[in-house]
Amino acid sequence: MKFGCVGDAMNVASRVKGLCKLYKVGIIFTENCIVDDSDFFVSRELDVVRGMDKSEPTKIFQLVGLED
Repeated sequence: MKFGCVGDAMNVASRVKGLCKLYKVGIIFTENCIVDDSDFFVSRELDVVRGMDKSEPTKIFQLVGLED
């Protein structure tokens, strides 16, 4: 089975989703997903993690809500 970039992205997403229980939050996203519209979304940095098959650490964030 060939995964390519979709397989890697899905693998990371699955692992990040699993961190929601550990950090007791509803939505976690990585620094690669940050929307450059800080006037609309509010987020907070949770931690810096390294995946089992990754050499570089990645920042993870909690989506707190909308700015309103």
